[in-house]
Amino acid sequence: YVAKTPPCSEVTFRPKKDLSGADMWGATMFDQLVCRVMFHQLRYEGIFTPPSEQGTLVFPGNLGMFEWGGISVDPDRQVAIANPMALPFVSKLIPRGPGNPMEPPKDAKGTGTEAGIQPQYGVPF
Repeated sequence: YVAKTPPCSEVTFRPKKDLSGADMWGATMFDQLVCRVMFHQLRYEGIFTPPSEQGTLVFPGNLGMFEWGGISVDPDRQVAIANPMALPFVSKLIPRGPGNPMEPPKDAKGTGTEAGIQPQYGVPF
């Protein structure tokens, strides 16, 4: 069985709608304006938008949907209570090459996150 997109459980805390510029928030009007401008500069086509060289807004982000440090458990009722969170993040593909100061060494073995980037070995990013 192959699905166009991965099937999702009906029990979910996934946000109910895709984001729009009107959803951008800021502590001040200036903050909100900056967030809206950044939102419109990024690629965002809803959940499962692939990474891009332009920069992709990933929502919900990869932190999971729960604030795991604040979970409470009631063993008598066998209930766990957690605060749902839906934090977006930006993913950007950075081409390898001489203009890229973050180019991993040629003999790199893919140890994880080097200098804040996650090189993809075997591809041009």
